[in-house]
Amino acid sequence: YRKLQSAGVPNTLTCQASCFVGPKGREHFMIVLTPYVEGAKPFVSTWIGGPVYEARQRPFGVAEPFQLTAGEPEPTDLRLQRGLRLTFQTAWSMLVARVANWDQHHNVLFQPDGTPTFIDMGMAVDLDKPASMAGLSLEWYV
Repeated sequence: YRKLQSAGVPNTLTCQASCFVGPKGREHFMIVLTPYVEGAKPFVSTWIGGPVYEARQRPFGVAEPFQLTAGEPEPTDLRLQRGLRLTFQTAWSMLVARVANWDQHHNVLFQPDGTPTFIDMGMAVDLDKPASMAGLSLEWYV
């Protein structure tokens, strides 16, 4: 999170504090992140344009079963346009900052206006530090 923050990557969380908690030898790493994103929901269980079968997970309300484009060639809903534009802007900004996260696809929360917040960087790697890439080649990420 700190590398993303220092690079000015938009729509990501900010690490406010970190520590280890628990009995010696079984500590857990804990972090405090901001902002808390009120009312945000993930786009889950489907690709762009697919239906969201569980009504409670529909980002734009129970009456709107489609996640994104609903099959039209270009999104007509301004919330979807905003969500797509800002999601791609954030993803490209992460790569410019030399951070890649192969697990990011289901770790984005969307506010009702379409604004994304990228969460859970547990699988993110710093492309400038080969040791963080867990044996995968740089070509796998980019």
